[in-house]
Amino acid sequence: MVFVATMKRRQILKKALLLVVSTAFCVVFLDGLLWLVHPLPSGQSARWIWKHDIAGIKPEVAFEKYHDLRGVSWTEQSPLPKPPGTFRILIVGASTTESSQQDPKDAWWGLLEKKLQQQPELAGKPVQVLAFGQGGFEVSDINTWLKHELHELNPDLLITLVGVNDVAFPAHSDSDLPGMYRLRGFLRKVSQIYRHASVIKLKWSVARGLAVNWITAKDMMELAAKLRALPLSEPASRNPDPLPRFANGVHSVISLARQNNTPVLLLGQPVLWKEKMNEAEDSVRWFRHYEGQEAYQASGAWMYHEMQRFNDAQRKAAAETGSCFVNLDEVVPKSLDVYYDDCHYTDAGSIKVAEAVFPAVIECLHRR
Repeated sequence: MVFVATMKRRQILKKALLLVVSTAFCVVFLDGLLWLVHPLPSGQSARWIWKHDIAGIKPEVAFEKYHDLRGVSWTEQSPLPKPPGTFRILIVGASTTESSQQDPKDAWWGLLEKKLQQQPELAGKPVQVLAFGQGGFEVSDINTWLKHELHELNPDLLITLVGVNDVAFPAHSDSDLPGMYRLRGFLRKVSQIYRHASVIKLKWSVARGLAVNWITAKDMMELAAKLRALPLSEPASRNPDPLPRFANGVHSVISLARQNNTPVLLLGQPVLWKEKMNEAEDSVRWFRHYEGQEAYQASGAWMYHEMQRFNDAQRKAAAETGSCFVNLDEVVPKSLDVYYDDCHYTDAGSIKVAEAVFPAVIECLHRR
């Protein structure tokens, strides 16, 4: 009986091993076939029409993202390697960079590209501004993405717009997002099966209306109500303080850019928060802050001073590394004409941001 049982276990193990080897062979064969017959570029692509009722931005938006990037002239056929003679700017950040509620031509980076195309110093040279952003991203997530993408995109200038999520949601830095993106970056580089599966999943999600958050004015009001329901906490110092992690992340981004011989322009994050907010301004706030894993509300004045600390850290990093810096929070007006919530821009707000960034870009060009 023991002999028979042992033989059966061996047969099962052999069959399992044969199944694993056969599956691995099929996967490798299929992946190789896709590389030869129908290779897809890395990065996700999508296009959909987004209708919403948020004040200050157009009610119908054509959202387009190709290979993880957005741009006025960026299409699915656009090459990731920089075309010869092109002046390319890469902007990285979170939702205030992705600008998913706006057409590319209305987003601040789209308006910036238009201004730069009219600049005499760049006359006759194609200007391409590409934006990578994802809601909720912190500087650590941006750093991970750049490790995989910066060399191939090879921009002439890297612009960062980060900080607000590091202020409000520092617990996110302890999540598995960086590890997930390292794995995703590896699979995107080596596997056509992964690229095809990602496209199929995205198209299926779009068809079901799941690819984007369909934010409405009602949703914004509910988020603001949830904030006001949280306990109030305005600590004189945070424990743990998320600022050192943020400062290290900013230095890591600058270091990556230097390895690629790419100059950097750091943008201090502009926000609606300020010392004295009126009732209307206060009513649209929904960003909370965390102490450990617990969420709390704080006044607009306390959030404003926290944002100042993080923007000052960027100013210091720029001074230490010879990078360019402009604190948008000091020059972009703090009003509901510019913001529809804590930090996201209306169409008029995007114009103000582009107007503030433009001279800083020109200054960076003069430094080169």
